[in-house]
Amino acid sequence: MHTDVRADLEHRPQRKPPDTGEDRPRRWSDLDEKAVTAALAAEFGSAYETPGRDGRGLWWAFRRDGSAALSGATPDELVAAIRADLAANPVSPQ
Repeated sequence: MHTDVRADLEHRPQRKPPDTGEDRPRRWSDLDEKAVTAALAAEFGSAYETPGRDGRGLWWAFRRDGSAALSGATPDELVAAIRADLAANPVSPQ
């Protein structure tokens, strides 16, 4: 059973974004760094090591099979890169 960690974290955010009055889904970038790192590990940890942000502010993920290192300027960009990588090169069940 897959648990939607992101949805759970979005209901208990560490930092709430300003209320814009719009009813739209929240972004990964709306969560604090610790929550993002935990959510990335929970959702993609079987295929990627997701240590978080580097000193320049880039978010990183390293494919556990060594075939890719992905980055993004925001958590949303990193998640998009991970999903594109998984679509192009799916992880085989172990």
